Amino acid sequence: MNIHFMKMAVSTDPPTEPVLILQAFCATNSKTIQSPLRTGLSELLSNKDNTLYEFVKFMKTEGALHILNFCLGVEEFNRRIMNSDLTQNQIQVLHKEAKDTYHMFIAPDASDRISFGEDIEQELKQIISGPYEDVMKLRPANTALFRAYGQAYVVLETVFLPLFYQSDAHYTRICGERLQKSLQRSSSKYVFLTVPSRRIVP
Repeated sequence: MNIHFMKMAVSTDPPTEPVLILQAFCATNSKTIQSPLRTGLSELLSNKDNTLYEFVKFMKTEGALHILNFCLGVEEFNRRIMNSDLTQNQIQVLHKEAKDTYHMFIAPDASDRISFGEDIEQELKQIISGPYEDVMKLRPANTALFRAYGQAYVVLETVFLPLFYQSDAHYTRICGERLQKSLQRSSSKYVFLTVPSRRIVP
């Protein structure tokens, strides 16, 4: 079967000037409006509105709690390692925590392994295998731990956070139990009697 396409006529009219009113309308309505019922991931992790507890329970049901635990642990680690007045004892503690984080989340035989890539795995392994002072190499930005945190954060933000906001747990937290469940529970309080019908004989 031969298919023929008609050739469209080319317009000879000069291009029209953009309509300023429509431009302003598009510019105004193209802005992303943040729902007051949905906080961003950074706000959620800071637990400003007590949503973190519900998110933890949700991540547990999804079998991905270790990703959230990794991000929370690295945030706390970064906050402490940026202290400019660290003592040698505190540096040793940070080195041990970095080693524990590696063996729990990153090592090939880690119990809650998250695959971040061989480059991150090898860089962190080299740091935790060296003297404890090497942990300070994790302080600057774009280190292996920083990149691993970025990967895990993106997964939380783009995959699990939207799923959480679509879940029944979040709906119940914001709006209460769904109407159908409430009706089923309330109807169970009443006893319905079946009255036998009387047959009328003509």
